[in-house]
Amino acid sequence: MSMGAQLPAVEQFRSTALGYCALLEDLERIDFSTFVRSCHESLATLYLAGLSLPLVEPGSEDLTLDLDSARWKVMYDALTRKLGNHNLHWFVFDPCDPDDHRAIQHTLADDLAEVYQHIKGGLEPWPPSTAIEADDRVWDWRWGFENHWGRHAGNAIRVLWSLIYQHLDADEQGVDSA
Repeated sequence: MSMGAQLPAVEQFRSTALGYCALLEDLERIDFSTFVRSCHESLATLYLAGLSLPLVEPGSEDLTLDLDSARWKVMYDALTRKLGNHNLHWFVFDPCDPDDHRAIQHTLADDLAEVYQHIKGGLEPWPPSTAIEADDRVWDWRWGFENHWGRHAGNAIRVLWSLIYQHLDADEQGVDSA
């Protein structure tokens, strides 16, 4: 296995990613409030672990580590049911673009499922059978963090924060959250 895949940062990322995926795979057995709070903590930890992934070069030209769309759809539908009327949120796609002021509607289920889809495919089997495969997985996780799933994770962290600290906590304390 490559030295990059053996670094503690990769093992920390993989461990955190396994925890995030297990949480989503177990969502039917967790009450809503606990699920939202656990997602918030798990995603924040995963985001930090993504920042720490090493820069490696891919060993293959055609990487296909994402889950197939059918498995993504199953997860998306389960998350949509779980989140219910807390699923929709609004955001500006590129908050640093001075010409992009239009808020777009999005779903928390999509953000959570996109992170799941991108990281899940590289988790098993472990360890990878070759150094090239190991580098491909680490490269894919890092590239995805910088170009795809990191944006979804950041969006989800923001929305989960709002649910927890502006809506759920207020609801649980009998305070008007408006």
